[in-house]
Amino acid sequence: MPAYQPERASSAGTLLTERTATTSSDNVPGGCLVIARNTGAANHTIQFFPGSRIDNLTVTPRTVTVAPSAVVAILVPAGWGDANGRVWTFVDGTAAEVLFWVVTP
Repeated sequence: MPAYQPERASSAGTLLTERTATTSSDNVPGGCLVIARNTGAANHTIQFFPGSRIDNLTVTPRTVTVAPSAVVAILVPAGWGDANGRVWTFVDGTAAEVLFWVVTP
């Protein structure tokens, strides 16, 4: 289960590590920025599952649709992390068609 650490953005520029999504075992830290690119020919959806409760209520997973060839930036709320600060993700279809980068803004 890849637990991706964010790379810190800087004014001097930061070389980012490109990641390939897996179906449902990736997780990112709450408070990060995920930049995702769909290399496939059809839409992909990425779901982010909050691991915490807000005001004692369960938070519905956030679903982001990425069109073919599109690049999107998704801010993952810091409060969504589980007890370890991680937010689990799920990518539909051929997940390897989604490339992403994890950044600390």
